[in-house]
Amino acid sequence: MQLFYISDPLVECHLLEPDDQLKLGIYYFWHIYVAPGPVNLAVIPDNAIDLVMSPDVADFSTLYFPVVEKFSIPLEGPVRYIGVCFQLDQLSHFFDVPTASYRRLLMGLT
Repeated sequence: MQLFYISDPLVECHLLEPDDQLKLGIYYFWHIYVAPGPVNLAVIPDNAIDLVMSPDVADFSTLYFPVVEKFSIPLEGPVRYIGVCFQLDQLSHFFDVPTASYRRLLMGLT
């Protein structure tokens, strides 16, 4: 997700750059707050994998892989999401695991 394109008045987004060592594998850390009400959050193609979690949604964490077409995710606020935007081409070096193995993860098991 390219979060710097968010322009919805119901969505507040904050980005935090990683330190120099983490920049080898991470674009940025982010936090989104969706105010009460429905929002369609635009997802713009990029070359990154986002690990997304929410302290407001029970047992929720997911990986968003790179996409080639823009789409929207419907959200219902109030809700907070936090995430890490990993560089796709550096992910296997960062975690010492082949990138393809992340696509085989099952939610809540690993």
